[in-house]
Amino acid sequence: MSLFLAQSNAFIIGPIAQVFGFIMNALFMFLENFGIQNIGVCIILFTIIVNIIMLPLTVKQQKFSKLSAKMNPEIQAVQKKYKGKRDTVSMQKMNDETQAIYDKYGTSATGSCLPLAIQLPVIWGLYNVVLNVPSYVESVKNVFMPLVNSIMGTAGYQNTIIEFVKTAGIKRVALSEASFETAEGAVTAVIDVLYNCSTNGWNLLRETFTGLGESITTVEKSVSSMNNFLGLNIADSPMEIIQSAFADGKVVLVIMAIMVPVLAALTNYINTKLMPQQSNDNSTMANSLKTMNIIMPIFSAFLCLTFATGIGLYWIANAVVRGIIQFITNKQLDKIDFDEEIAKNVAKAEAKREKKKGYSSEQLIEASRISTKNIKMESNVDLSNNESYNVEAAPGSLREKANLVKKYNEKNNKQKDSQS
Repeated sequence: MSLFLAQSNAFIIGPIAQVFGFIMNALFMFLENFGIQNIGVCIILFTIIVNIIMLPLTVKQQKFSKLSAKMNPEIQAVQKKYKGKRDTVSMQKMNDETQAIYDKYGTSATGSCLPLAIQLPVIWGLYNVVLNVPSYVESVKNVFMPLVNSIMGTAGYQNTIIEFVKTAGIKRVALSEASFETAEGAVTAVIDVLYNCSTNGWNLLRETFTGLGESITTVEKSVSSMNNFLGLNIADSPMEIIQSAFADGKVVLVIMAIMVPVLAALTNYINTKLMPQQSNDNSTMANSLKTMNIIMPIFSAFLCLTFATGIGLYWIANAVVRGIIQFITNKQLDKIDFDEEIAKNVAKAEAKREKKKGYSSEQLIEASRISTKNIKMESNVDLSNNESYNVEAAPGSLREKANLVKKYNEKNNKQKDSQS
């Protein structure tokens, strides 16, 4: 089947893509009221709106990164303190001290996992919409329909289209005979091919369907107008634009096509610099992160060079919007009084522990009283004379409960003595 045009029905990703498709379609229809039919402009506005929708998650992740930059040196100090110690007591102490630091900063070891877990399907949903505009934007799909109907009315069009995809080198589309088993699937397949046609592809299409030259030219002009952004055809990859423009001697177009992957790499690199940085951190994880911060912008440049320019446009717009959000968020986070924030976090962590235990201090004393009866029945050990229970005990430990039992017995004995 067509790889890209058909709406995704994947779990989670499919519904997300449909929601974003609704937004994209609404934007296109809104711009049509002002005489603007441009997919590039829609992609930019779409990117801004989606980033605004995801703003709470972005801010949460940014805050976690800011806190991590301050928190990690303390965690590393604890790890260094217990380095080489693998006994149970040392490991438990290290875990307790590490958890205390997480509680102090109001976060956890998996603090950034939830925002990332939510953002991943969102990103895939975005890519589905950007790659498959005609599938989600009815107004764009309708532009193709007259030519689609004409092509489907040609005898043996299925094999002709499959062969055309190979000859035109349209790598973003994969077709087989199964793609044309239903009328809906056939329409999807043909539109997918047409939407991914480069300038050279349209010329080859006229040669392939010789009797449809006028219809092909009409649709090509409409699609080229919708896909034109600052002189670039967003359906073509920058590499394809560079090759054709260089052959025609269009130097300005070559430069603009080169700027797409360059700007994609540059904006993504700037974003990594806006993220909170940890100083004097030479850990393996930190070094790996620094390496990724260099590799990812280069990787994004490579992808934007070979993918449709529309993807590069989305990548650049998304990086710019995220960069602005990161800059503003950093400014707001710098105003936070971290001493006050830490005090709130410690209180929250304590309340959370109490809630998790499921009992109050009064309930604990009552439970101790009941435990005292059981202990008296099952053992002759005199806890009141055991000095080991006088030492400070860890919250929730057996020693702490024994101390409470002892204090309760002592209190009862004093009350009996005063009454007698």
